[in-house]
Parts: sequence; C-alpha cells; structure tokens
Amino acid sequence: NGYTILKNVFSKNDCSIAKKKIDEIYKKQIKEFNNKKNLELINEKNIVRSLFVYDSFFLKFLDKKIQNQLLTKIFGKKFILNLQNSPIMQPKSRQYSAAWHRDLSYQHFVSSRQVAISTVVSLDKSTQDNGATFLLPHSHKFEMFPSKEYVKKHQKQIPINAGDTLVFDSLMYHRSGANKTNQKRKIIVHMF
Repeated sequence: NGYTILKNVFSKNDCSIAKKKIDEIYKKQIKEFNNKKNLELINEKNIVRSLFVYDSFFLKFLDKKIQNQLLTKIFGKKFILNLQNSPIMQPKSRQYSAAWHRDLSYQHFVSSRQVAISTVVSLDKSTQDNGATFLLPHSHKFEMFPSKEYVKKHQKQIPINAGDTLVFDSLMYHRSGANKTNQKRKIIVHMF
C-alpha cells in the first residue's frame, strides 16, 4: 500500500514537551518574519519549519532505532533528512495541506525504488474529528492524480495515537483533514 504505522515510538512526555517547544519556535518564526501576515502571504501560516535548528530537543525525533532501521532497509546506509516541520492544525479550520499533494512537490513520475520517505509523528491523538491524515494507497505507483471517483472509493484516513509514526512513500498523494474540534492538533513531519 505504500505506508505503515510504527506504534508507540515516542513517549507521551516527549510529545507534551514537543508541543510546548513548537509553540515557542513558532513565536520566534513570526518575529523573524515581522508578523503573522507575512507568513500568510507565503502560505506558511501555522507551519513551523526546521525544528531542530531552533532546539536540539527535536533531534530525538530523528534518532529512533525502529525508524532508522526501516529507513536503512529502504535506502541502505546512506540517506539524508530533507525537512522537519510541524503543521499546527488549528481548531475549527482547514490547513493549507488539506489539498491532495505529494511531499515531492510537482514530481509526477513513478519510480521502481523509493526516492523519498515521509514520516508523520502524531503529538496528539489523530482522529477523524481533528483531521487525521488521509492517504491514497498505491498512488505512489501512478503518475497523474486519479479521478474523483477513484479518490472517493480508495482514500483512507489514518487515525493514530500520540507517539505513533505514520510512514509513507513521499510520492503518495495525501492530505490533512479538517480539524472540527476545539483543540489544536500538532504533528511533526519529516522527509528523508
């Protein structure tokens, strides 16, 4: 299908600390851009970039044995981190990432081997109501986006618990759902 779930990779305490630190980093990034409006202009509202650059605590999300064993199995001994971001799904809202997309933007080809792997670490329990990630299984195997009928029939929302990691081929079409709750939902996204 092009995806798997790694259960209980991170502790509830790690998730709690990460959520607080993400808010602090986002405040710094707003200040760096002078205000939130400037982030909105470049579609960066509620997206916190390059977490480990701001706080070495986020290196622990890159150094988990189970994750790295899987990446080594896929890529061999050499792979790089392309990004570490944290989208913040605000209450009663849709995120910019709610549109179907690939993490390798504008790349519409298929490959016999994985060229990139994305991971979504859930810092809060991801549910249908708070916008858990939707995947289109097998879509990393075809170039163009499929028909509305295909999407309706095959899309799959993936609820996971806080501390779990969703791993998928970066060429798989995916999107966030709408957060219909009164609580923020935070995740950490990596692409290797």
